[in-house]
Amino acid sequence: MKKIIYFLLYCILLESCQSQKKAASAEDKNFEQRASDPKKYLLGNWILIERNYWDGNIKKNYLLHDCEKKYTLNFIKEKEEFFLTKNYVGGKNCDIKSNSGRILVSIHEGFFSYLDVDLKRNERYEIISENKFSIIYNEILEGKVREIEDVYKRF
Repeated sequence: MKKIIYFLLYCILLESCQSQKKAASAEDKNFEQRASDPKKYLLGNWILIERNYWDGNIKKNYLLHDCEKKYTLNFIKEKEEFFLTKNYVGGKNCDIKSNSGRILVSIHEGFFSYLDVDLKRNERYEIISENKFSIIYNEILEGKVREIEDVYKRF
């Protein structure tokens, strides 16, 4: 009798694991389809959640100010064109808000480009997960040119 009960429990456990695996694989396929088309992946609203930099081979976290935690990127599609709006917050109490206005952006796999005043900008990005991506650039930090990674999360 015990063997039959154990066998039934084993079958039930095995079936529940397989159904979870099927649901997870469907989510993975949906993410893979969006990630394979960077234009669809980047559409939406993103908020800055962390900033990292490399000190030699060591990845370090750069603490964000309260106002920086409110920086957002908004990618939208209108007809066949894509636009980016960068929203910034500053001031003593993060009460000063500004934005870049709508900027025509060209999105490619691994980078997007746009005109910033008269300067063409190419922003390199990496997809981290379905709801996270990072923009990677070089900047002078602590007297050295360092690779910086700004991590954004979909909201």
